[in-house]
Amino acid sequence: MNISLDKNRSSRRTSQLLIVMAACTVLTQLAWAQSFPSSYTNTGSIANTRHNLSMLVLGAQGAALHNGVRNQYEEVCVYCHTPHGANQTATAPLWNRTIKVTNYQTYNELGTTSLTQDVADTPGGASLACLSCHDGQTAIDSIINMPGSGMACSARQLPRTPRS
Repeated sequence: MNISLDKNRSSRRTSQLLIVMAACTVLTQLAWAQSFPSSYTNTGSIANTRHNLSMLVLGAQGAALHNGVRNQYEEVCVYCHTPHGANQTATAPLWNRTIKVTNYQTYNELGTTSLTQDVADTPGGASLACLSCHDGQTAIDSIINMPGSGMACSARQLPRTPRS
């Protein structure tokens, strides 16, 4: 009878040890992943990612974008967001870019077999917000509301000169 109890205790200890080791392994990997975020994550701030399109970007990732042709707003957020005059049709918060209504070639049309669900004929929602930059056609600094203007910059909204 004592042998049976010893085996149960030993088995229980082994199970507990394996659970503790697995938990330590997972926690170590999570801590390591947080210590080395990629340039695609916004750990801490968007300023630490490739989505920082201002001249404040350090290193080679910004050098290719800053060739003197683009406007320099010296603000990180303005290339995507605005506090006033945002695009009301975009699903992204305070979106500062136009959303084009166009046909996009989806992966399904390219013959990929990696998709597990049907592909929508036209993208919508957050995908359109992404495509307002990542469509391969729109200029990086093509924004609705220039910094400091406080309103959307379009001809329809310019003040009219009073008639005399």
